[in-house]
Amino acid sequence: MLVRRLTVENVRSFLEPATLELDGRISILIGPNGGGKTNLLDIVVIVLRRHLFASQFPAHAPTPEQPERYEMRYNDQLNVTVGRCLYLNVTPTGGRSWHCKFYFEGKCQKLMLGTYPEISLECAKSRHQYARNLIAQGINPCEMKATLGKHAFVRRLRDWEIANCPRPEYSAGRTMAGI
Repeated sequence: MLVRRLTVENVRSFLEPATLELDGRISILIGPNGGGKTNLLDIVVIVLRRHLFASQFPAHAPTPEQPERYEMRYNDQLNVTVGRCLYLNVTPTGGRSWHCKFYFEGKCQKLMLGTYPEISLECAKSRHQYARNLIAQGINPCEMKATLGKHAFVRRLRDWEIANCPRPEYSAGRTMAGI
């Protein structure tokens, strides 16, 4: 893909319409501090992410009663698989959160393990292992989290990490805010 022209308006620091013509294969942005260079690059990232990672799916399919009813939506989220059923979910706005996907009683479910970077990869792997141990015992982690409540579930995760992961990032003082 080659971007030749970028036109922006009403986005971050570009309130008035602005067009940037790009010629050649390499372009360099030079300008004063606060001039909008980073905002311009952020806009390019958002547009390219939407273009490259979005997939269309039908939100409303036509029915015999309403044959004209047809709407397509975009799935803008990117899932970066890290391990067995553990992945980092990246939203178009840049939010990142750890999830694990599992099957319980024949139903596919997913459990949010925390937000990145507050929860490191090693910590997410440990939490994933805790969820897998619960499933092996016949306990649904999603139901357990709903039953106990968020804070009690976080305490259980913290106890698991202290007991099973002697590394510094699993200390009791670790921030658990992302769950």
